[in-house]
Amino acid sequence: DGGVVANNLVYDSTNVAIRVFPSSTFTDLSNNTIYQTVGDGIRVEGTTSFSPTPLVRFRNNILSVGTGTALSFMPDIKGGIDSDYNLFWVTGIGKLGRWYNTDFTSQGAWFYELGLDHNSLVADPNFVNPAGPDGILGYVGRVGHGADDKFPFPSNSPAVDAGDPLSTWFLEPGPNGHRINLGHQGN
Repeated sequence: DGGVVANNLVYDSTNVAIRVFPSSTFTDLSNNTIYQTVGDGIRVEGTTSFSPTPLVRFRNNILSVGTGTALSFMPDIKGGIDSDYNLFWVTGIGKLGRWYNTDFTSQGAWFYELGLDHNSLVADPNFVNPAGPDGILGYVGRVGHGADDKFPFPSNSPAVDAGDPLSTWFLEPGPNGHRINLGHQGN
């Protein structure tokens, strides 16, 4: 309900990784990494009306889902959404997006129907080893409680230097291409 949600790593949730309830206060979700083998990545709930200025903005996120929906908007969301420069990786029966009870499986259809994510990518971010050395992803009932789970990506990942050119990048390690990386480690 307003504010900034940035540079978070959210994974191994079974329902929704991040739930957003828009209000008249601007909400910015940027540089988050969401890795959901089950469940939705980001779900926007509540009610919005058509708005010429964005109420919720999604930038520079990595959204990886297996059986859920990467970016889902409940039926009472009517507008005020600005989403671009994200990386979607959808596997299994997952979907890229959902808007007003319509599922979208391609970035092209998502963009041409809704005008969202024109500069976003659909590609494998090539995480090096999400489950870590023990090969077990997540926290629940596990030795080490997921402390060894890592989500770095190699220098040839499509997430490197793929962020919004207007986003701050000066904290990126060199060589950095003078552009922010996607995901929770961006800038």
